[in-house]
Amino acid sequence: MKKTLIFMAISAALIATAQKPTEQAEREARMRVEMEEAMNRYYANADTCIYGVRYVFDYLYNKTQGKRFLEDRIVLVRPEQTLDMSWEGIGEHRWRMKNPDPNTGDMTLHYRLTPDFYFYDILTDSLQTVYRVLTEEFDMGTRHLANDWKISDRTETVSGFPCRKATLNRGGREWTAWFTSELPYAAAPRDFGGLPGVIIELCDSDGEVRWHFFGTENNLADHKLYIKHPEKYASATPEEARLIIKLYGRSEPRYVQESGIYDKLPKYVPEMMRPSTGLDACNIDNPIVRE
Repeated sequence: MKKTLIFMAISAALIATAQKPTEQAEREARMRVEMEEAMNRYYANADTCIYGVRYVFDYLYNKTQGKRFLEDRIVLVRPEQTLDMSWEGIGEHRWRMKNPDPNTGDMTLHYRLTPDFYFYDILTDSLQTVYRVLTEEFDMGTRHLANDWKISDRTETVSGFPCRKATLNRGGREWTAWFTSELPYAAAPRDFGGLPGVIIELCDSDGEVRWHFFGTENNLADHKLYIKHPEKYASATPEEARLIIKLYGRSEPRYVQESGIYDKLPKYVPEMMRPSTGLDACNIDNPIVRE
């Protein structure tokens, strides 16, 4: 009798253990379907980009303490428009598509989410800056760039691409860019548009701010790259928004978690939305724009 009970207990344990992977696989399958549906709704009216140019943004944000900030970013490219945004949400999603284990992540990437978006209109040479705090999106204004690039005859191979050198004085810094015509259309990080090609390397003369070319990303059959414009903006002035962003960036994740605000968010969102661990949480004594 005792042996029978032991056998039954072991059998039940083995059955329960065998069921767990099946239940987990079913949960993950349902989650993937729900995420796909959420993404389809979110990007229903968005433009598909042609491809994306990835950079590592490298910034000596605190000279006193010698602290550098690294962030993976991507510039999504269309013939008439580009969008500079964090790579984190896209990269995390693509990692999960290949690696369903919820306890892992792609540690080769510099995941420092800074939820700002730079929409550059190539035809009008204008840049709109948008900032997201959870589901609220703030219009930080649109301005004409008019970058006075000086293109030289000097050429070099940079990251495997034949490039030309261009220089620019902007924001109290002297910038050097290496750009190529080997990639389609024109693309540049942040507010450095205006060159007839794709910037591969961009750095200030002091070596304090730099964008390194990391690679290109293409649309996948089951994951497109979209340029998504906000459907509405929060009713705040840029000055008010900057104050909110500063408070948000410096907030402890636990504080935001306990506030209950996450309970009001959609179940799934295409990009990661959480308190910034990026640039806005840093103590900056060396601003990019010195003027």
